Amino acid sequence: MRKVHEVDCEITSFCNLTCVLCERYHRVVKSKEKIPIKHWTVDDINWLAKEGIVNEVYWALSGGVSDPMGNPNFISIVDALLSHNAKTVYISTNATLGTEETWQNIAMLTNKLGGTKIRFVVAIDGSHQAVNEKYRIGSDYKIIERNLNIFKQYKGRGSWQFIRFGHNIEDVMYTKKKAQEYGFRFYIHNTRKINDVLKVTEEVKEHISQDTYNETHSKLKQAIAPKQTTKQTKHIEKQIKERLNNPKGFDCMHVNERKTIAITYNFEMWPCCYHYRLNREDDMKEFFNNYSNDWNNIKKHGVAKVFEHPYFTEHIPAVLRKEEYIRTCFHKCGK
Repeated sequence: MRKVHEVDCEITSFCNLTCVLCERYHRVVKSKEKIPIKHWTVDDINWLAKEGIVNEVYWALSGGVSDPMGNPNFISIVDALLSHNAKTVYISTNATLGTEETWQNIAMLTNKLGGTKIRFVVAIDGSHQAVNEKYRIGSDYKIIERNLNIFKQYKGRGSWQFIRFGHNIEDVMYTKKKAQEYGFRFYIHNTRKINDVLKVTEEVKEHISQDTYNETHSKLKQAIAPKQTTKQTKHIEKQIKERLNNPKGFDCMHVNERKTIAITYNFEMWPCCYHYRLNREDDMKEFFNNYSNDWNNIKKHGVAKVFEHPYFTEHIPAVLRKEEYIRTCFHKCGK
């Protein structure tokens, strides 16, 4: 079986928020989809360890539609990954989920193991409720502060991720100060979704088959996007066109030194997190109609068998040779 260095996964399908740029917002709010609630268990981690993708492997508990702390087995799963000698367990949370006991336990774990074995990140985009809830829709800052107080009380060690938008630029320093008061290392995160998609012209949106949003959805995204100059916008447009039309190559995390795979809450395996539910995208639906519904389900076929599927052995290599086309690959990782 191929060597795996990193696993990006969803250990649950549950999240209590609908952040505007998140896949969950697109599916639940825009498409009115009902996502079934499914949680991984320790047994799932034990099985994955036998499949050979836990020992000395970097595990990122984040998720396209979920928050890892929405899983009631969260602490047990983290313990199981560590007991199976995961290289590092990375956790990203909106800080509104989990019991007081859960926050006490994760704080003590981060204090004991430091930043090598466990990396804990809270994603909070404002210093108070009014700012944070503009993007993290449904969040409750009182619960956030309760959890952060527990984390501080038990000497937890972690980082505070702040996504910079137009509406919270003036709140950056206040949020940084609050993060430091709670003992977090503060950093600003600029996502590719914001920089490469939101502030481009209609021509480019059509070119990348991305503009499928209704008017309300589009206006909402534009309202929270960072302000950019005409010069910056033109540079981004040029960059996207170059990546799509004549990429020099790919910095593909699935085949480079990172050697990633991504696993969804229902155990579908993809080359990376950018491929999460790629079969739902309009320009790929016909392609995936040629595959069975469970072609990449590792619980049914096993990890090694899914790696042998033509998608991994033939199609992805052909894309990297520029003989086939996947928009996500060209857009995200094309040079």
